[in-house]
Amino acid sequence: SLLQSGKISATLSGPWSYNDYKKALGDNLGIAPYPTVDLGSGEKQMQAFLGVKLFGVKQDTKQPLAAMKLAKYLSSDKVQKLGFKNSHYIPSSKKVQASQDIQNDALAKAVVDMSKKGYSTPMPKSPAMANFWTSSDALFNDTYKGKISDSQMLPKLTTLVKNASKSVK
Repeated sequence: SLLQSGKISATLSGPWSYNDYKKALGDNLGIAPYPTVDLGSGEKQMQAFLGVKLFGVKQDTKQPLAAMKLAKYLSSDKVQKLGFKNSHYIPSSKKVQASQDIQNDALAKAVVDMSKKGYSTPMPKSPAMANFWTSSDALFNDTYKGKISDSQMLPKLTTLVKNASKSVK
């Protein structure tokens, strides 16, 4: 709503926000990879967490060949093309990423560019990441809304680290 009203002119997010932004801004939506930033020690490339979907096969399944065949099909170029066409899922296949459909789509192209070395860090695959996202979301939103003073920032960041480091049972 802040983008739509003109109160802000840019935001950092990911592909999960595309439909909301497109609905709000229509043809006025612009998409680009994260920029560089200088926080006092020279220009650095901002980075995002990179995550991809995986299909696994249970080792002791009663039908291992059928399970492997299904996983291979679900991760095939054909299915990745269909996933992009029907649901805007960005493909992980380099061959599909090179297609004109991907190269002509601003969101897909930005995600592909952000997946290159130096633009992203692999997303840790741990249930504990839920602790990180919940804690960081509250901190970032409260900071943006001016609810956290300078003197409160370090204790809040310390709490974020503690919460994000909790083990998941």
